[in-house]
Amino acid sequence: INFNSNFDYDINANISNTADSLDGCITIYDSTIENLNFNINNGVCEDGLNIVRSEGNINKINILNSFKDGLDMDFSSIKINQIEVDESGNDCVDMSFGNYKIYSLNLNKCKDNAVSIGEKSNLISDNLNVKNSLNALAVKDSSKVYLKSLFSKNNNFCFKLYNKKQEFLGGELKLNKLVCDSKYTIDKNSYFKNNEF
Repeated sequence: INFNSNFDYDINANISNTADSLDGCITIYDSTIENLNFNINNGVCEDGLNIVRSEGNINKINILNSFKDGLDMDFSSIKINQIEVDESGNDCVDMSFGNYKIYSLNLNKCKDNAVSIGEKSNLISDNLNVKNSLNALAVKDSSKVYLKSLFSKNNNFCFKLYNKKQEFLGGELKLNKLVCDSKYTIDKNSYFKNNEF
């Protein structure tokens, strides 16, 4: 599935001026996915790709220059071989209320979190590579991440583990290898363990 917008927009502009009431440039809802590939360029919607209440597997997702979130997945159970996102006006990959297995993520220039996972979600991944973003990884609100390798370069934070919403607890991260050239934070409700695998 290929999506390309020729709309000329300012990634720093207020989204309400450009894409009012839009969710995903491509939205998959209540579906079963099998062996798909996505290429999304210049997504002017709130999410470049939005997957809601769906399950299945995806080969590769390439997202370039998203107005806000590159990929947003909610209430889903999804396996993905590879994700590459370059330049997002908010999160590069946002996950909530689901179970996600992603073999490899290469993320660059995410204005907020490269990966944000919350609302009691689970993520298993082998490789997370993040450059030039605000935060490489945010794990919050009773979510758990099992990660073999996190490579964080030129990000404000390598990871943040915290509780944001009152009805949830903190975040949990179990990690084997960490390469980090900045700092990380863990609040009192969260848990971090290195060399888990």
